[in-house]
Amino acid sequence: MRYGVGILVFILIGAVSCGGGGGGGTGSGGPPGPVDPPAGSTRVTVVARDAFGSPVPGASITLLESKGTGILELNMVTDAHGRAEVVGGFEDVYAAMLTATDLFGISYEPRQPADDQIEFDVTLHPSSGLTPGIGRVTVTGGSADGRRLEFSARLYVVEGSASEGQDLEAWNIDAVGVLPCAADCVAGPAGFDAAYQGSTLNQDWVDPEPLPAPLALALLLDQGMSVALTDPMDRRLLAARYLQTRLGPDDQVALAAFAADDAGTGQAASLPEQPVTLFPTDNPGFTPDGRAYFPVIDSLATLSGGSSPLHAALAELIDFTATAAPPGNRGTVVALASSDVSDCGSPADCRAAQDALRAQSGAADVPVVVAGLSGPSAQADRRRLGPFAQFENGAVFWVQDARQVPTLFGRMPEIVAGRHGTVDVTIRLESPVTGAFAPGNMVVGTLQVVICPWDCTELLDVPFGLHIP
Repeated sequence: MRYGVGILVFILIGAVSCGGGGGGGTGSGGPPGPVDPPAGSTRVTVVARDAFGSPVPGASITLLESKGTGILELNMVTDAHGRAEVVGGFEDVYAAMLTATDLFGISYEPRQPADDQIEFDVTLHPSSGLTPGIGRVTVTGGSADGRRLEFSARLYVVEGSASEGQDLEAWNIDAVGVLPCAADCVAGPAGFDAAYQGSTLNQDWVDPEPLPAPLALALLLDQGMSVALTDPMDRRLLAARYLQTRLGPDDQVALAAFAADDAGTGQAASLPEQPVTLFPTDNPGFTPDGRAYFPVIDSLATLSGGSSPLHAALAELIDFTATAAPPGNRGTVVALASSDVSDCGSPADCRAAQDALRAQSGAADVPVVVAGLSGPSAQADRRRLGPFAQFENGAVFWVQDARQVPTLFGRMPEIVAGRHGTVDVTIRLESPVTGAFAPGNMVVGTLQVVICPWDCTELLDVPFGLHIP
Protein backbone atom coordinates (compact mmCIF):
# COMPACT_ATOMS: atom_id res chain seq x y z
CA MET A 1 0.00 0.00 0.00
CA ARG A 2 1.27 3.49 -0.89
CA TYR A 3 0.66 6.38 1.47
CA GLY A 4 0.79 10.12 1.13
CA VAL A 5 -1.22 13.33 1.20
CA GLY A 6 -2.10 15.68 -1.61
CA ILE A 7 -4.74 18.02 -3.04
CA LEU A 8 -6.68 17.24 -6.17
CA VAL A 9 -8.84 19.70 -8.10
CA PHE A 10 -11.62 17.96 -9.99
CA ILE A 11 -14.97 18.48 -11.72
CA LEU A 12 -17.86 16.44 -10.25
CA ILE A 13 -20.31 15.40 -12.94
CA GLY A 14 -23.95 14.58 -12.08
CA ALA A 15 -24.16 10.93 -11.08
CA VAL A 16 -25.28 8.67 -13.92
CA SER A 17 -27.65 5.79 -13.29
CA CYS A 18 -28.13 2.61 -15.27
CA GLY A 19 -31.77 2.57 -14.17
CA GLY A 20 -31.82 -0.99 -12.84
CA GLY A 21 -28.77 -2.45 -14.52
CA GLY A 22 -29.19 -1.49 -18.19
CA GLY A 23 -27.28 1.10 -20.20
CA GLY A 24 -27.62 4.84 -19.67
CA GLY A 25 -30.28 6.90 -21.40
CA THR A 26 -33.53 8.72 -20.85
CA GLY A 27 -36.05 6.13 -22.04
CA SER A 28 -36.81 4.68 -18.59
CA GLY A 29 -36.91 7.86 -16.55
CA GLY A 30 -33.23 7.81 -15.57
CA PRO A 31 -30.80 10.71 -15.99
CA PRO A 32 -29.14 11.33 -19.34
CA GLY A 33 -26.39 8.98 -20.44
CA PRO A 34 -22.74 9.98 -20.07
CA VAL A 35 -21.04 12.29 -22.49
CA ASP A 36 -17.44 12.03 -23.54
CA PRO A 37 -15.05 13.59 -21.00
CA PRO A 38 -13.11 16.69 -22.08
CA ALA A 39 -9.85 16.10 -23.90
CA GLY A 40 -7.05 15.17 -21.52
CA SER A 41 -9.49 14.12 -18.78
CA THR A 42 -10.60 10.74 -17.44
CA ARG A 43 -14.06 9.73 -16.30
CA VAL A 44 -14.10 7.47 -13.21
CA THR A 45 -17.34 5.57 -12.58
CA VAL A 46 -18.11 3.68 -9.39
CA VAL A 47 -20.99 1.22 -9.01
CA ALA A 48 -21.80 -0.02 -5.50
CA ARG A 49 -23.75 -3.21 -4.81
CA ASP A 50 -24.29 -5.26 -1.68
CA ALA A 51 -23.58 -8.99 -1.42
CA PHE A 52 -27.05 -9.75 -2.82
CA GLY A 53 -26.55 -7.61 -5.93
CA SER A 54 -28.73 -4.66 -4.86
CA PRO A 55 -27.53 -1.06 -5.38
CA VAL A 56 -26.15 0.71 -2.31
CA PRO A 57 -27.18 4.39 -2.27
CA GLY A 58 -25.44 6.93 -0.05
CA ALA A 59 -22.17 5.02 0.15
CA SER A 60 -19.10 7.15 0.83
CA ILE A 61 -16.41 6.61 -1.80
CA THR A 62 -12.71 7.23 -1.50
CA LEU A 63 -10.77 7.00 -4.75
CA LEU A 64 -7.06 6.39 -4.37
CA GLU A 65 -4.84 7.90 -7.06
CA SER A 66 -1.10 7.68 -7.43
CA LYS A 67 0.43 11.10 -7.93
CA GLY A 68 4.18 11.03 -8.14
CA THR A 69 5.41 9.51 -4.91
CA GLY A 70 2.22 10.07 -2.91
CA ILE A 71 -1.49 9.32 -2.87
CA LEU A 72 -4.33 11.71 -3.56
CA GLU A 73 -7.72 10.90 -2.07
CA LEU A 74 -10.97 11.98 -3.70
CA ASN A 75 -14.25 11.62 -1.78
CA MET A 76 -17.66 11.04 -3.38
CA VAL A 77 -21.09 9.59 -2.51
CA THR A 78 -23.22 7.16 -4.54
CA ASP A 79 -26.62 8.30 -5.77
CA ALA A 80 -29.98 6.57 -5.35
CA HIS A 81 -28.91 3.98 -7.93
CA GLY A 82 -25.63 3.18 -6.22
CA ARG A 83 -23.54 5.06 -8.79
CA ALA A 84 -21.18 8.01 -8.89
CA GLU A 85 -18.95 9.58 -11.53
CA VAL A 86 -16.18 12.13 -11.54
CA VAL A 87 -14.10 13.65 -14.35
CA GLY A 88 -10.60 14.97 -13.84
CA GLY A 89 -7.00 14.94 -14.97
CA PHE A 90 -6.12 11.71 -13.19
CA GLU A 91 -2.82 9.90 -13.59
CA ASP A 92 -3.49 6.53 -11.94
CA VAL A 93 -6.71 5.86 -10.02
CA TYR A 94 -5.95 2.39 -8.70
CA ALA A 95 -8.59 1.70 -6.02
CA ALA A 96 -12.08 2.58 -4.83
CA MET A 97 -12.93 2.13 -1.15
CA LEU A 98 -16.58 2.38 -0.07
CA THR A 99 -18.33 2.55 3.28
CA ALA A 100 -22.01 2.63 4.22
CA THR A 101 -23.94 1.77 7.36
CA ASP A 102 -22.42 -1.52 8.60
CA LEU A 103 -21.00 -2.16 5.11
CA PHE A 104 -17.54 -1.95 3.59
CA GLY A 105 -16.06 -2.72 0.20
CA ILE A 106 -12.87 -2.09 -1.74
CA SER A 107 -11.71 -2.89 -5.25
CA TYR A 108 -8.21 -2.75 -6.67
CA GLU A 109 -9.35 -4.00 -10.08
CA PRO A 110 -10.54 -1.11 -12.27
CA ARG A 111 -11.79 -1.78 -15.79
CA GLN A 112 -10.77 0.54 -18.60
CA PRO A 113 -13.37 0.32 -21.40
CA ALA A 114 -11.65 3.24 -23.15
CA ASP A 115 -8.46 5.26 -22.71
CA ASP A 116 -10.39 8.06 -21.03
CA GLN A 117 -12.66 5.89 -18.84
CA ILE A 118 -12.16 3.85 -15.66
CA GLU A 119 -14.87 1.81 -13.97
CA PHE A 120 -15.03 0.19 -10.53
CA ASP A 121 -17.67 -2.38 -9.56
CA VAL A 122 -17.51 -2.67 -5.78
CA THR A 123 -19.35 -5.19 -3.64
CA LEU A 124 -19.98 -4.02 -0.08
CA HIS A 125 -20.02 -6.71 2.60
CA PRO A 126 -21.29 -6.59 6.18
CA SER A 127 -18.68 -4.96 8.40
CA SER A 128 -18.29 -4.88 12.17
CA GLY A 129 -15.74 -5.02 14.93
CA LEU A 130 -13.49 -7.99 15.57
CA THR A 131 -15.10 -11.16 16.91
CA PRO A 132 -13.11 -13.59 19.11
CA GLY A 133 -13.44 -17.35 19.11
CA ILE A 134 -11.90 -20.31 20.90
CA GLY A 135 -11.86 -23.99 20.00
CA ARG A 136 -10.12 -27.33 20.43
CA VAL A 137 -9.80 -26.74 24.17
CA THR A 138 -8.02 -29.68 25.80
CA VAL A 139 -6.72 -30.09 29.34
CA THR A 140 -3.10 -31.17 28.93
CA GLY A 141 -1.74 -31.28 32.47
CA GLY A 142 -1.91 -30.24 36.08
CA SER A 143 -0.50 -30.89 39.53
CA ALA A 144 -1.35 -33.59 42.04
CA ASP A 145 -2.55 -31.04 44.59
CA GLY A 146 -4.95 -29.47 42.09
CA ARG A 147 -3.34 -26.04 42.29
CA ARG A 148 -2.06 -25.98 38.71
CA LEU A 149 -3.86 -26.59 35.40
CA GLU A 150 -2.58 -26.49 31.84
CA PHE A 151 -4.76 -26.49 28.76
CA SER A 152 -4.35 -25.89 25.03
CA ALA A 153 -6.70 -23.93 22.81
CA ARG A 154 -7.05 -22.58 19.29
CA LEU A 155 -7.90 -18.88 19.03
CA TYR A 156 -9.74 -17.14 16.20
CA VAL A 157 -10.00 -13.45 15.42
CA VAL A 158 -12.67 -12.77 12.81
CA GLU A 159 -11.99 -9.64 10.77
CA GLY A 160 -14.51 -6.87 10.41
CA SER A 161 -15.26 -7.38 6.71
CA ALA A 162 -15.11 -10.06 4.04
CA SER A 163 -14.26 -7.53 1.33
CA GLU A 164 -11.55 -8.06 -1.22
CA GLY A 165 -8.24 -6.93 0.16
CA GLN A 166 -9.28 -7.30 3.81
CA ASP A 167 -7.00 -10.20 4.67
CA LEU A 168 -7.78 -12.02 7.90
CA GLU A 169 -4.14 -12.75 8.49
CA ALA A 170 -3.36 -9.04 8.50
CA TRP A 171 -4.84 -8.96 12.00
CA ASN A 172 -1.65 -10.16 13.64
CA ILE A 173 -2.07 -11.68 17.08
CA ASP A 174 1.00 -10.30 18.77
CA ALA A 175 0.57 -11.77 22.26
CA VAL A 176 -1.92 -13.75 24.32
CA GLY A 177 -2.26 -13.25 28.06
CA VAL A 178 -4.56 -14.47 30.82
CA LEU A 179 -6.53 -12.07 32.98
CA PRO A 180 -6.28 -12.93 36.70
CA CYS A 181 -9.50 -14.10 38.31
CA ALA A 182 -10.36 -13.23 41.92
CA ALA A 183 -13.94 -14.50 42.34
CA ASP A 184 -16.49 -16.69 40.57
CA CYS A 185 -13.59 -18.46 38.84
CA VAL A 186 -13.93 -22.16 39.60
CA ALA A 187 -17.15 -24.10 40.15
CA GLY A 188 -17.05 -27.36 42.07
CA PRO A 189 -18.84 -28.61 45.18
CA ALA A 190 -21.58 -26.34 46.51
CA GLY A 191 -20.15 -22.96 47.45
CA PHE A 192 -16.67 -23.75 46.16
CA ASP A 193 -14.57 -21.09 44.44
CA ALA A 194 -10.86 -20.40 43.94
CA ALA A 195 -8.87 -17.48 42.59
CA TYR A 196 -6.08 -17.98 40.08
CA GLN A 197 -3.34 -16.29 38.07
CA GLY A 198 -2.48 -17.33 34.52
CA SER A 199 0.33 -17.29 32.00
CA THR A 200 0.92 -18.30 28.39
CA LEU A 201 3.43 -21.09 27.89
CA ASN A 202 3.36 -21.37 24.09
CA GLN A 203 1.89 -19.43 21.20
CA ASP A 204 2.09 -20.60 17.58
CA TRP A 205 0.54 -19.22 14.41
CA VAL A 206 -1.31 -21.97 12.52
CA ASP A 207 -1.37 -21.63 8.76
CA PRO A 208 -4.69 -22.44 7.08
CA GLU A 209 -5.17 -26.16 6.46
CA PRO A 210 -8.04 -26.46 3.96
CA LEU A 211 -10.12 -29.61 4.17
CA PRO A 212 -10.22 -31.56 0.90
CA ALA A 213 -13.98 -32.20 1.11
CA PRO A 214 -16.74 -29.64 0.40
CA LEU A 215 -19.04 -28.63 3.23
CA ALA A 216 -22.47 -29.78 4.32
CA LEU A 217 -23.24 -26.95 6.72
CA ALA A 218 -26.37 -27.17 8.89
CA LEU A 219 -27.32 -23.71 10.16
CA LEU A 220 -29.34 -23.53 13.41
CA LEU A 221 -30.92 -20.22 14.50
CA ASP A 222 -32.26 -19.34 17.94
CA GLN A 223 -35.92 -18.25 17.71
CA GLY A 224 -36.65 -18.09 21.44
CA MET A 225 -38.02 -14.89 22.91
CA SER A 226 -34.58 -13.88 24.16
CA VAL A 227 -33.62 -12.90 20.60
CA ALA A 228 -35.94 -9.90 20.98
CA LEU A 229 -33.41 -8.57 23.48
CA THR A 230 -30.15 -9.68 21.91
CA ASP A 231 -31.13 -9.23 18.24
CA PRO A 232 -33.99 -6.69 17.98
CA MET A 233 -33.08 -5.80 14.39
CA ASP A 234 -32.99 -9.45 13.20
CA ARG A 235 -29.35 -9.28 12.22
CA ARG A 236 -29.17 -13.07 12.53
CA LEU A 237 -31.54 -13.30 9.57
CA LEU A 238 -29.35 -11.00 7.48
CA ALA A 239 -26.45 -13.21 8.54
CA ALA A 240 -28.28 -16.36 7.46
CA ARG A 241 -28.93 -14.84 4.03
CA TYR A 242 -25.37 -13.58 3.71
CA LEU A 243 -23.95 -17.00 4.57
CA GLN A 244 -25.63 -18.43 1.48
CA THR A 245 -23.58 -16.07 -0.72
CA ARG A 246 -20.27 -17.20 0.82
CA LEU A 247 -20.50 -20.95 0.18
CA GLY A 248 -18.29 -22.68 -2.35
CA PRO A 249 -19.65 -24.19 -5.57
CA ASP A 250 -19.65 -27.72 -4.16
CA ASP A 251 -20.85 -26.83 -0.65
CA GLN A 252 -24.38 -27.60 0.51
CA VAL A 253 -26.44 -26.12 3.33
CA ALA A 254 -29.44 -26.98 5.49
CA LEU A 255 -31.53 -24.58 7.58
CA ALA A 256 -33.14 -25.08 10.97
CA ALA A 257 -34.42 -22.98 13.88
CA PHE A 258 -35.10 -23.84 17.50
CA ALA A 259 -37.52 -22.78 20.23
CA ALA A 260 -39.97 -24.44 22.63
CA ASP A 261 -42.93 -23.46 24.78
CA ASP A 262 -41.71 -21.79 27.96
CA ALA A 263 -43.19 -23.65 30.93
CA GLY A 264 -41.99 -20.97 33.33
CA THR A 265 -43.66 -17.99 31.66
CA GLY A 266 -46.37 -19.77 29.72
CA GLN A 267 -45.19 -18.17 26.49
CA ALA A 268 -45.62 -20.38 23.44
CA ALA A 269 -43.04 -20.92 20.75
CA SER A 270 -43.97 -19.73 17.27
CA LEU A 271 -42.12 -22.38 15.27
CA PRO A 272 -44.22 -25.19 13.80
CA GLU A 273 -42.09 -27.95 15.39
CA GLN A 274 -40.31 -28.17 18.75
CA PRO A 275 -37.54 -28.14 19.83
CA VAL A 276 -36.23 -27.70 16.30
CA THR A 277 -37.86 -27.03 12.94
CA LEU A 278 -36.06 -28.14 9.79
CA PHE A 279 -36.78 -26.37 6.52
CA PRO A 280 -38.53 -26.80 4.23
CA THR A 281 -40.89 -28.46 6.69
CA ASP A 282 -42.35 -30.85 4.10
CA ASN A 283 -38.98 -32.13 2.84
CA PRO A 284 -35.94 -30.91 4.81
CA GLY A 285 -32.49 -31.62 3.49
CA PHE A 286 -29.25 -30.17 2.20
CA THR A 287 -29.18 -28.10 -0.97
CA PRO A 288 -26.50 -26.42 -3.11
CA ASP A 289 -28.93 -23.52 -3.65
CA GLY A 290 -28.86 -21.70 -0.33
CA ARG A 291 -30.62 -18.67 -1.82
CA ALA A 292 -33.75 -20.79 -2.06
CA TYR A 293 -33.98 -20.39 1.74
CA PHE A 294 -34.34 -16.60 1.52
CA PRO A 295 -38.17 -16.57 1.83
CA VAL A 296 -38.05 -18.94 4.82
CA ILE A 297 -35.33 -16.89 6.49
CA ASP A 298 -37.38 -13.73 6.04
CA SER A 299 -40.44 -15.42 7.56
CA LEU A 300 -38.54 -16.07 10.80
CA ALA A 301 -38.81 -12.36 11.64
CA THR A 302 -42.37 -13.07 12.86
CA LEU A 303 -41.69 -16.47 14.42
CA SER A 304 -39.85 -15.73 17.66
CA GLY A 305 -41.17 -16.75 21.06
CA GLY A 306 -40.79 -19.27 23.85
CA SER A 307 -37.59 -20.63 25.35
CA SER A 308 -34.28 -21.61 23.71
CA PRO A 309 -33.59 -25.36 24.10
CA LEU A 310 -30.13 -25.34 22.56
CA HIS A 311 -28.95 -28.77 23.74
CA ALA A 312 -32.06 -30.62 22.57
CA ALA A 313 -31.97 -28.84 19.22
CA LEU A 314 -28.29 -29.64 18.69
CA ALA A 315 -28.90 -33.31 19.46
CA GLU A 316 -31.51 -33.52 16.69
CA LEU A 317 -29.47 -31.54 14.21
CA ILE A 318 -26.29 -33.57 14.74
CA ASP A 319 -28.24 -36.75 13.92
CA PHE A 320 -29.91 -35.08 10.94
CA THR A 321 -26.58 -33.87 9.57
CA ALA A 322 -24.95 -37.25 10.01
CA THR A 323 -27.68 -39.00 8.00
CA ALA A 324 -28.68 -36.33 5.46
CA ALA A 325 -25.34 -34.77 4.46
CA PRO A 326 -24.42 -35.67 0.87
CA PRO A 327 -21.74 -38.37 0.60
CA GLY A 328 -18.33 -36.75 0.32
CA ASN A 329 -19.37 -33.50 2.01
CA ARG A 330 -18.06 -32.62 5.46
CA GLY A 331 -21.03 -32.24 7.83
CA THR A 332 -20.86 -29.42 10.39
CA VAL A 333 -23.49 -27.78 12.61
CA VAL A 334 -23.27 -23.99 13.10
CA ALA A 335 -25.62 -22.64 15.78
CA LEU A 336 -26.49 -19.13 16.90
CA ALA A 337 -27.51 -19.10 20.57
CA SER A 338 -28.87 -16.04 22.32
CA SER A 339 -28.36 -15.20 25.98
CA ASP A 340 -30.97 -17.64 27.33
CA VAL A 341 -29.91 -21.29 26.98
CA SER A 342 -32.91 -22.69 28.79
CA ASP A 343 -32.86 -26.48 28.63
CA CYS A 344 -30.38 -27.23 31.39
CA GLY A 345 -30.82 -25.93 34.91
CA SER A 346 -28.22 -26.95 37.47
CA PRO A 347 -24.50 -27.10 36.63
CA ALA A 348 -24.68 -30.88 36.88
CA ASP A 349 -27.57 -31.01 34.38
CA CYS A 350 -25.71 -28.74 31.97
CA ARG A 351 -22.55 -30.79 32.21
CA ALA A 352 -24.46 -34.01 31.56
CA ALA A 353 -26.13 -32.46 28.50
CA GLN A 354 -22.83 -31.12 27.16
CA ASP A 355 -21.01 -34.41 27.75
CA ALA A 356 -23.74 -36.27 25.89
CA LEU A 357 -23.57 -33.86 22.97
CA ARG A 358 -19.78 -34.05 22.85
CA ALA A 359 -19.94 -37.84 22.64
CA GLN A 360 -22.68 -37.67 20.00
CA SER A 361 -20.75 -35.13 17.92
CA GLY A 362 -17.57 -37.21 18.06
CA ALA A 363 -19.29 -40.49 17.21
CA ALA A 364 -21.14 -38.93 14.26
CA ASP A 365 -18.03 -37.00 13.13
CA VAL A 366 -20.15 -33.83 12.97
CA PRO A 367 -18.32 -30.85 14.53
CA VAL A 368 -20.36 -28.18 16.31
CA VAL A 369 -19.61 -24.44 16.16
CA VAL A 370 -21.64 -22.16 18.44
CA ALA A 371 -21.92 -18.38 18.18
CA GLY A 372 -23.01 -17.03 21.55
CA LEU A 373 -24.83 -13.70 21.29
CA SER A 374 -24.84 -12.06 24.70
CA GLY A 375 -25.74 -8.47 23.83
CA PRO A 376 -23.57 -5.39 24.40
CA SER A 377 -24.25 -5.06 28.14
CA ALA A 378 -24.51 -8.74 29.14
CA GLN A 379 -21.87 -11.17 30.35
CA ALA A 380 -20.98 -14.02 28.01
CA ASP A 381 -22.46 -17.29 29.28
CA ARG A 382 -19.12 -19.02 29.73
CA ARG A 383 -20.50 -21.89 31.82
CA ARG A 384 -23.22 -22.96 29.39
CA LEU A 385 -21.48 -22.17 26.10
CA GLY A 386 -17.76 -22.39 26.89
CA PRO A 387 -17.63 -26.22 27.04
CA PHE A 388 -18.69 -26.44 23.37
CA ALA A 389 -15.10 -25.43 22.61
CA GLN A 390 -14.04 -28.79 24.09
CA PHE A 391 -15.88 -30.68 21.33
CA GLU A 392 -13.68 -32.37 18.76
CA ASN A 393 -13.01 -29.70 16.09
CA GLY A 394 -15.62 -27.52 17.81
CA ALA A 395 -15.46 -23.82 18.61
CA VAL A 396 -17.34 -21.04 20.37
CA PHE A 397 -17.47 -17.46 19.11
CA TRP A 398 -18.39 -14.65 21.47
CA VAL A 399 -20.63 -11.96 19.97
CA GLN A 400 -21.51 -8.85 21.98
CA ASP A 401 -23.29 -6.94 19.21
CA ALA A 402 -25.74 -8.48 16.74
CA ARG A 403 -24.06 -6.47 13.97
CA GLN A 404 -21.12 -8.86 14.29
CA VAL A 405 -23.23 -11.88 13.34
CA PRO A 406 -23.38 -11.24 9.54
CA THR A 407 -19.61 -10.77 9.43
CA LEU A 408 -19.02 -13.93 11.46
CA PHE A 409 -21.40 -16.01 9.35
CA GLY A 410 -19.77 -14.68 6.21
CA ARG A 411 -16.47 -16.10 7.46
CA MET A 412 -17.95 -19.37 8.70
CA PRO A 413 -17.34 -21.41 5.52
CA GLU A 414 -13.66 -20.48 5.71
CA ILE A 415 -13.51 -21.27 9.43
CA VAL A 416 -15.11 -24.72 9.29
CA ALA A 417 -13.23 -25.62 6.10
CA GLY A 418 -9.85 -24.86 7.69
CA ARG A 419 -9.08 -21.88 5.47
CA HIS A 420 -8.93 -19.40 8.35
CA GLY A 421 -5.62 -18.60 10.04
CA THR A 422 -5.54 -19.26 13.78
CA VAL A 423 -3.22 -19.23 16.78
CA ASP A 424 -2.64 -22.20 19.08
CA VAL A 425 -1.79 -21.43 22.70
CA THR A 426 -0.94 -23.37 25.82
CA ILE A 427 -2.14 -21.78 29.05
CA ARG A 428 -1.12 -22.40 32.66
CA LEU A 429 -3.39 -21.47 35.57
CA GLU A 430 -2.12 -21.46 39.15
CA SER A 431 -4.21 -21.13 42.31
CA PRO A 432 -3.32 -20.87 46.02
CA VAL A 433 -6.27 -23.16 46.81
CA THR A 434 -5.60 -26.88 47.04
CA GLY A 435 -8.00 -28.78 44.80
CA ALA A 436 -8.93 -25.74 42.74
CA PHE A 437 -8.46 -27.68 39.52
CA ALA A 438 -9.64 -31.06 40.71
CA PRO A 439 -11.39 -33.35 38.23
CA GLY A 440 -15.06 -32.48 37.90
CA ASN A 441 -14.60 -28.76 38.52
CA MET A 442 -15.33 -26.09 35.94
CA VAL A 443 -13.03 -23.16 35.23
CA VAL A 444 -14.07 -19.90 33.61
CA GLY A 445 -11.92 -16.95 32.68
CA THR A 446 -10.72 -14.60 29.97
CA LEU A 447 -7.76 -14.68 27.65
CA GLN A 448 -6.62 -11.32 26.29
CA VAL A 449 -5.20 -10.95 22.80
CA VAL A 450 -3.03 -8.06 21.69
CA ILE A 451 -3.90 -7.23 18.09
CA CYS A 452 -1.23 -5.62 15.91
CA PRO A 453 -2.59 -4.51 12.54
CA TRP A 454 -0.48 -1.37 12.90
CA ASP A 455 0.48 -0.16 16.36
CA CYS A 456 -0.34 -3.03 18.76
CA THR A 457 -2.83 -1.04 20.83
CA GLU A 458 -6.02 -3.09 20.39
CA LEU A 459 -6.95 -5.59 23.11
CA LEU A 460 -9.52 -8.31 22.45
CA ASP A 461 -10.99 -10.41 25.25
CA VAL A 462 -11.64 -14.12 24.59
CA PRO A 463 -13.85 -15.72 27.27
CA PHE A 464 -13.45 -19.42 28.03
CA GLY A 465 -15.17 -22.05 30.14
CA LEU A 466 -13.94 -25.62 30.47
CA HIS A 467 -14.76 -28.78 32.37
CA ILE A 468 -11.83 -30.53 34.03
CA PRO A 469 -11.94 -34.23 33.12
